[in-house]
Amino acid sequence: MLAFIQGTIIFLDVHSLIVRAGDLGYRIFVTDDTRAKSVLGEDAAFFLHQHIRENTEELYGFVLQEEYELFEHLLSVSGVGPKSALAVLRVAPAQDIMSAIASGDAGLLKKVAGIGTKTAERIVLELKQAFQDRAHGPAVRNENDAEHDDLVDALMRLGCSRAEARSAILAIPPSLETLEEKLTCALRCIR
Repeated sequence: MLAFIQGTIIFLDVHSLIVRAGDLGYRIFVTDDTRAKSVLGEDAAFFLHQHIRENTEELYGFVLQEEYELFEHLLSVSGVGPKSALAVLRVAPAQDIMSAIASGDAGLLKKVAGIGTKTAERIVLELKQAFQDRAHGPAVRNENDAEHDDLVDALMRLGCSRAEARSAILAIPPSLETLEEKLTCALRCIR
């Protein structure tokens, strides 16, 4: 089962892209935001969900682990397939969707093409408990997001690609506290 890919973007389509990793190219369906930020010839890294049916095999890719986790949670709900789950992620940022679900608000989900009122309410009912803990800590999460962005920017200024920076940051142990310690560790992971 494929779970992660890092390579060069060699083709861009409306809702997908192709990443070359080694001698193979993988078509990956992505959110509109990811697609808009993708650049032909740039390195990229994605968490993957591999969806296999009788006659097709599809890959869905996510730059952020939070998006990937939300996608996996959505798939656990009866009546929600990968195309519908990706459509949910196209409506708003993952954090906004998780907050809406945690607060019991199905209104945001009703805006998604292909998800009716009953399905939106089922998503909220089944996932509300899973996201309630996340909804209570947005200040910590925003601080971590800013620190993550600072690390990516610093690594890119030092000559790393965005994909290399993201991969290196994933390898940083949680025991490191200061930005300097994390940057040093990330640089060791790259070189």
